[in-house]
Amino acid sequence: MLTKDIEAANDRQRALDKEAYRYFLDVAANKDEVRRHYGHFQSISRRYGDFANLVNEMLNGVQPLYEGGLTREQVQGIIRAIKSKYEPGLNKAYRSLMEDGLISQAEDADLHKALIAFLEKDYRYYIDGKFQNNELGELRGLGIRTANLLNERKFAAYRRLLEQQLAASSTEVSLERR
Repeated sequence: MLTKDIEAANDRQRALDKEAYRYFLDVAANKDEVRRHYGHFQSISRRYGDFANLVNEMLNGVQPLYEGGLTREQVQGIIRAIKSKYEPGLNKAYRSLMEDGLISQAEDADLHKALIAFLEKDYRYYIDGKFQNNELGELRGLGIRTANLLNERKFAAYRRLLEQQLAASSTEVSLERR
């Protein structure tokens, strides 16, 4: 029941988003600018969503390590998942985000430096029956920091989109008053 309600709300939201897009495109003096802002916002939203999903999956995957009571085989299974699934996925995403300029040395020096260092390392996370807490902490922390930065970028893109729409609708209002 709840799933159907959520799907219906999401469908309604998509319909309202399309309606708003059409409205602001219709009233805009520079339609290409509206399209550019919408495209940028959609792109960063997808990137953030995909990355946040990956980080959440990784965080959920490693959470049992912090709860305790695992057998050595269970721990080794989680570490295998980190090394074969989460770490490669994160590494690929980090490279892509840096290559595409969403994380730059100029604007995000500390995070950029930390990501480069992470990409160059080969963490083991669990050695001789002991967790390498600094390595696990770095894995988790970089994922969260990067997701937070992408969320900030998404918000900034949304703000620019709204500012552009406000400028377009203000132009229409002033034209209607004449």
